[in-house]
Amino acid sequence: FFHLTLILLTFLNISPITALNINRALTMLFAGRGKCYVIDNQDMTIDYTFEFVLSDLDKSIINTLMPQIAGVSVTINEI
Repeated sequence: FFHLTLILLTFLNISPITALNINRALTMLFAGRGKCYVIDNQDMTIDYTFEFVLSDLDKSIINTLMPQIAGVSVTINEI
């Protein structure tokens, strides 16, 4: 898990923060668990959608490791 976290942080630090790159990071982080993606709503909000149940650790990782864009509201949806 620690190795994957370092890879994710490296990827996010060298890549521009776009919905496409966040989706790539989510795919790396949650590979094999189901579909997950981010949608830029073009109104200063983004939605993270997970088609599986997130654990408390998963939610913590999303809140601490994924990019925090100033002034953008984030919603996490579990389907």
